[in-house]
Amino acid sequence: MYYAPGKRRIEQCRYSWNRLKEGTGFGTVDVTKRLIDFGMQHYWQSHHPHIVPEPFTLEPTESYSKDDLDEYAAILTEISRECYEEPEVIRTMLQSIQFLQMRSMTLTRLQ
Repeated sequence: MYYAPGKRRIEQCRYSWNRLKEGTGFGTVDVTKRLIDFGMQHYWQSHHPHIVPEPFTLEPTESYSKDDLDEYAAILTEISRECYEEPEVIRTMLQSIQFLQMRSMTLTRLQ
């Protein structure tokens, strides 16, 4: 499919965090939550059922500059490193998110 003369559109491409999950116990849900700590938007995982294990989908790729994509790739690389080398960072992050979600729900109920 072409979206401009001579330029093809990449509609969707699935990647997998399965190797990360097998090696560390952390998977796609953990990575997407950690992205929020870096000020990035979470990525879309996939439709169910997951055909690709521990899926993530980066889209739309033609909307971002190369610098934006390089930054995103660097952050994903850092999160992967943390999963392998500093798993406590990921475990603590998950607890922090749950605490913030609970706090937000409590504040909403009080209003």
